[in-house]
Amino acid sequence: MLQVKNFFRQVVLAGILLSAFAFSCAAADWQTYRNHEHGFSVEYPADLFTQRGPSENWEGVRFSTQDGRRFLSVYGFNNGDELPLKQVRDIIIESYSDREVTYQRLKDNWFVLSGYEYIDDEKMIFYHRLASNKAGTRFAVFEFVWPVSQRDEIEPLVKRMSHSLTTPRPN
Repeated sequence: MLQVKNFFRQVVLAGILLSAFAFSCAAADWQTYRNHEHGFSVEYPADLFTQRGPSENWEGVRFSTQDGRRFLSVYGFNNGDELPLKQVRDIIIESYSDREVTYQRLKDNWFVLSGYEYIDDEKMIFYHRLASNKAGTRFAVFEFVWPVSQRDEIEPLVKRMSHSLTTPRPN
C-alpha cells in the first residue's frame, strides 16, 4: 500500500511540475527577434525584456529586465577564419576569465556552454548557445544571464528559446 501511495505522490508531483512548465512558457509574451544581417531568428519573452541597444559586436541586440537582474544578448557573426566549431567553442571558453563552465555540449552545427558567474556579488547562471549554418561560415548566438535564485522560473524559457533559434543563412 505504501508503494501505491508513493507512486501517486510522484504522479501528482510530475503533473504539478509539467503544469508549472506549461504556465511559465505560456505566460510570457513571446516575440521573434530577426537578425537580417545574418539571416536567423529566435523567440524571446518580450514581456520580460526591454531592448537596451546593440550587442557588443554591433551585429545584434542587448536586452535586460526592468530590475536589471536578467540579461539577454542576441547576435550573429561571420566565421572569417573558417574555424571548426570545436575551436570556436574553445576560444569562447578561454575568454571566460570570470565564468565557470559547468555544462557544455557540442553537436554538428551548434554548441551550448552554461555555468556560473558573479555580477555585483550575486551568483548568476549563464547560458550561451551558438548555431552554425551548414557551411560553418556564419553563426547565430543568444546568451541569457539570470540569478541562480530564479533558475526554476527561467530554465523553461531558455529551453523554448533554444528550440526556436534558427541557423543563419549562408554567406
